[in-house]
Amino acid sequence: MQTETTPKAKKQREGGIELLRIFAIFLITCVHMLNFGGFLEHAASDFELSILRLLYAFFMIAVNIFVIITGFFMIHSKFRPAKLIPLWFSVLFYGFFLEAVAVFYFGADLKFYDFLVTFFPITSNRYWFFTSYALLFLISPLLNLILLNSSKRQLNCILIGVFIFSYAAKRFNVDEITQLVGGYNLIWFICLYFVGGYLSLNTPRYKKWQSIGIYLLATFALWGCFYIRDISWFIDKFIVNKCEYTAPLALIAGIAIFLSVKGIIFSEKTTKIIMFFSSAVFGIYLFQEAFLFKPFLYGEILHTNDFCGRDDSILYLFRSVFIVFFLGFFTDMIRRILFKIFKVLKAKFSF
Repeated sequence: MQTETTPKAKKQREGGIELLRIFAIFLITCVHMLNFGGFLEHAASDFELSILRLLYAFFMIAVNIFVIITGFFMIHSKFRPAKLIPLWFSVLFYGFFLEAVAVFYFGADLKFYDFLVTFFPITSNRYWFFTSYALLFLISPLLNLILLNSSKRQLNCILIGVFIFSYAAKRFNVDEITQLVGGYNLIWFICLYFVGGYLSLNTPRYKKWQSIGIYLLATFALWGCFYIRDISWFIDKFIVNKCEYTAPLALIAGIAIFLSVKGIIFSEKTTKIIMFFSSAVFGIYLFQEAFLFKPFLYGEILHTNDFCGRDDSILYLFRSVFIVFFLGFFTDMIRRILFKIFKVLKAKFSF
């Protein structure tokens, strides 16, 4: 049931969800480190591989969280296409700034095509999340029209439909037909947007400890899927899903962790601090995804190859994650300062 809230209460609840954004970008950084950093591929032992797979199960819900939050808030926001412009400029800044670092500091080979596509981050799909998010944003008025004009029963049917689609993603060739590619595209983002809108209009009533319990159970079940696939072809084919964003267990875990923070109240001062850091979340993501810079990030800055396969590699994994997190945050601070200077000059000289 949708309830009317005061602006103050809404701001306080947003503080809890903004904290979840920070947590989610930390998880995404961990996923990147496991994959691109090579920690998962070069585990030192079967025991360490098991631990890394458990961590991956905990981390993989991050993208689902981001899009659920988008649907939760955007369903009530006024559609203004100009909102994409600041995001586009942020992508351009990271593209050119980090490409310059890669070329002039690390000696990367910059081709004209690489330079050209930096201007077109949506169509080039260099940042797959931004491409899918931008397209989702542009069709959000249509999605909102569907959600806001649906009855409670229809909303429940939409949610059930998302779960059925989630299960069918790796069954009956749905993934191939829709080009779902494990959740890395617009179709899955639309599903998650519907989930976020549903939670905004018709939030289930769960206690915090219940939501956390569901999140933990779903995560450990995801971990088990790594091994069930090896044990039984039938179970893998018809019961569980591959450990991807579209897996039903990953969807359940994402919803559960969202519900566990929804409604948490912070003081006004604490909320401002949280939102200051959460405003850099998109920049931290872009810092990790810059096309020319990415290989040097893992190879020349973090030296992940030196730590993969060691008995203490998990310790270095988290150390590398914190380095990336704070380097990304620091870079975004530079971006903010430069953008503010540009705004002041624009206002002063009216150009």
